[in-house]
Amino acid sequence: MAKILCVWELGEDLGHLAQFSVVSKELLSRGHEVYFAARDLSRSDSFFPEQQVCLLQAPVWQPRLKKPMKTRTFSEILLYQGFQSKASLQPLVSAWRNLFTLISPDLVIFDYAPAALVAAINFSFKKVILSNSFTTLPVGSDSKDLQSWESDPTYDLTRSEFYITNVINEVLANYNTPEIGKISDIFRSDLVMLTCFRDIDFYRSHRHQAVYIGCLPGVSQFKAPSWAASVHPKVFAYLKYGKDKVAMVINVLQRLPVNALCFYAGASREECIALSRDAFRVSNEPFNIDAVLNEAGYVVTHAGMGIVNQALYHGCPMLVVPTQLEQINTAILLEEMQVALSVKSRDTETDIEEKIISLIQNFKYLRCASEFSVNNELLSPQKSLKVVGDLCEDLLQ
Repeated sequence: MAKILCVWELGEDLGHLAQFSVVSKELLSRGHEVYFAARDLSRSDSFFPEQQVCLLQAPVWQPRLKKPMKTRTFSEILLYQGFQSKASLQPLVSAWRNLFTLISPDLVIFDYAPAALVAAINFSFKKVILSNSFTTLPVGSDSKDLQSWESDPTYDLTRSEFYITNVINEVLANYNTPEIGKISDIFRSDLVMLTCFRDIDFYRSHRHQAVYIGCLPGVSQFKAPSWAASVHPKVFAYLKYGKDKVAMVINVLQRLPVNALCFYAGASREECIALSRDAFRVSNEPFNIDAVLNEAGYVVTHAGMGIVNQALYHGCPMLVVPTQLEQINTAILLEEMQVALSVKSRDTETDIEEKIISLIQNFKYLRCASEFSVNNELLSPQKSLKVVGDLCEDLLQ
């Protein structure tokens, strides 16, 4: 039996909790002792019911600094997550190092955890990255423009990279740890497993060593879907309360001839009841996503990696409503694959309606999504979960 620590430091989607819920269950079934240091424990109960996982609060950067209008590189993301100075990064790294020392794990699994990765550099435990591709830079790679559609030849992509690298090295010097040459060097590990398909890996042209595992199973204890009795196409929507364009999307789904089921994260129960119609059912509680997508024909989502990969595996065309950089870049790749249409910032409610109608009526989207699903059917969620467990145990031999 090994002692395994899972860590989640950045990111706010439920997918981080869902991922470690199923991974922890798999590791526990193999007889391992599992710890989970989570960024946000407030929603952990529904993901870890009766599991023998030791839940811990992860060291995270709390201050909310005002961000610039444009974030062009991964280093600029870190700039507002505690990496802006040695004084801000040092306590984070120290806290992670203390946690590693207290638990003394045999293996650590990292999900979007840059400060934890910095802290882990000179520890001897096995290091596994299990995360999405956008937040996992290929080791040795240079900064990449995250807003390549905004042409600005005067913008220096290397400036923040150089600055953050120096901040990290100042902290590492306290622990007699060799300097890194680039920010991407902090992602050096024993194994990288990406929870996506290669087709939507933002860094795929620069990545040479990684295991693409597609999607993991959904959380089985979530409630089963309850669709209306209708002959219209089944549409599953996963939307977040208060996000741009969401109200427009809901208005459109309410009036179109579709059989829609919506997980409206962050909405109150009263709001969900008020929005629901005969063939448009809204809930603020998550559904068993595997059961939902076994029936759904189409998906409406913000383009978070978890639901996107599930939709791809099940062959569901998507309307994506991106709200941040990762989702915008994912939306661009999905449109290139002709498996999705994307809502743009300038789109009106009429534009959104036309896009949903086109998604359903233009057969090319269903054909391309179905072909992708068939070509990747061997990469099933259950098999991928077994691969995660097997590869972790291989490292522990």
